[in-house]
Amino acid sequence: MSTFKHAPPHLKQALKCQADVTNLPPLGHSGNYAFPTQQINISATKPSNTLAVAHFKGDLGKFAGKHIDHQDAPGGVTCMHSHSDLDEDDHPGLFYLPEIGAYMIMRGMISVCFSGLHFHGGTPPTSPSDREPSPYSYRMVVVNYPPSALINADGLVSFTSMPNGALLSLRPEMTDPIYNNPSAFTFSNHGNWGTDGLALTEHRAMFNWYARAMVQFSAYLLRGLPSSLAAEFSTDKFLQSLTAVMDGERITPDPWELGPGSTIFSDEFQATRAQCSDLWTEHNKKMSHFIPYLARKTNIVANDTQTESDSDGELNIELHGRRADKKGKGKGKGKGRSKGKAKGKGKGSASNKWSVQQLAGSDVDMFAELLERQKRNTLIKGLMQPV
Repeated sequence: MSTFKHAPPHLKQALKCQADVTNLPPLGHSGNYAFPTQQINISATKPSNTLAVAHFKGDLGKFAGKHIDHQDAPGGVTCMHSHSDLDEDDHPGLFYLPEIGAYMIMRGMISVCFSGLHFHGGTPPTSPSDREPSPYSYRMVVVNYPPSALINADGLVSFTSMPNGALLSLRPEMTDPIYNNPSAFTFSNHGNWGTDGLALTEHRAMFNWYARAMVQFSAYLLRGLPSSLAAEFSTDKFLQSLTAVMDGERITPDPWELGPGSTIFSDEFQATRAQCSDLWTEHNKKMSHFIPYLARKTNIVANDTQTESDSDGELNIELHGRRADKKGKGKGKGKGRSKGKAKGKGKGSASNKWSVQQLAGSDVDMFAELLERQKRNTLIKGLMQPV
């Protein structure tokens, strides 16, 4: 950036403004407002009695010889810095701009700023004709340049990682100021709470939910930073920074005391954020005991051999399924129709014992009465079969 001390004022102002409003990634240091991308070209010294340019392309590919950088932004500039480790009698090679008839000898430390959309190119360093190049003789060129996708904010910026190895990118609609007006708002054929929320719930409820969703998303993004930064996120300050107009009055979202990062004890919910999460896990586990499909699927309470009792209200209930008839109507992994009991998993089964644990007294009575009714219904025979 030191070379920009000699740049025209209008060039510096235009680049600074564009970098600020588009949030250009500051490669290298915070003062870099012109060069979001950098590449390093390393070329070995070539023998003087060979076709040096052809060998040069072996090192640098399309960047050797005369070329144009088609993807550069016309309003930006490329700054090239050469610093070589050559033998004293090696020729350092040339850099040239044929459209203006200029060339530079690449000896020592040299910086050149130009537009990559002009033809430009170079020649490699060469050794004297009386000896082979030293294996340690190299020219190194660092090229800082302005890709149009970043400078013009019309491409994707790799932002952070997402679950399952996915990548989250900033799109032009998020970074380019031309989209910062309501008429440029984007729509989707997919139903979503952002654009459709007002048709789904009350206005304030929708605003509160959307603000909290932004909190959740922002808190997740913050976790993408290196832990060494010890970055923190304030839910309260974030919510207070958001406003909306309802009934002619500008309001802020309601507070969220159990939002991301919260450790306080809520008087309203009589729990902390972490305790609420644990409470829901235990609640799901308990309720699953009353759902035959889940009990069979996860083997939560089904037990053919063990009976437990508990003075606090454990209830043991025996549910008897049909035995196989004489023709063996067992379906599943049995060996078809055979006399006697069907083999494998089938409809003909011995009695099974179901243990329902940790029930309150009133729940026990209600559940027992419900099961008595179900046992009188023929459907229970199809619902309570063994796994």
